[in-house]
Amino acid sequence: LSTAFPLDHSVKAVHLWNWYNPVLAGPNTARQGLQLNARLKHRQLWNWYELWWKLHQDSMALALPEDFHHRREACLHQNIARYGPEHGSKFVPILAGGWCMHTRNGL
Repeated sequence: LSTAFPLDHSVKAVHLWNWYNPVLAGPNTARQGLQLNARLKHRQLWNWYELWWKLHQDSMALALPEDFHHRREACLHQNIARYGPEHGSKFVPILAGGWCMHTRNGL
């Protein structure tokens, strides 16, 4: 086992400390800053957050089978119109307040 950095070659156990929870990282908050810095420093967090958002959306689709597609389309339509297709397509629906969130915290 190598101890050379960046130490991204092994299995990791992740505890979702609330400061790393992407849904709690609102715009211009300390949590958002911490998550952005962590993603930029540790490449493996990019993959982890992509997986987290995929599982989040899969769970919403199962929990809200009649409503999820409508929420997803409304979220995409609103944010693609506002930010263009590159950034707008990264928004997904969340339950909190019935609004959308950017899966990459604005990156």
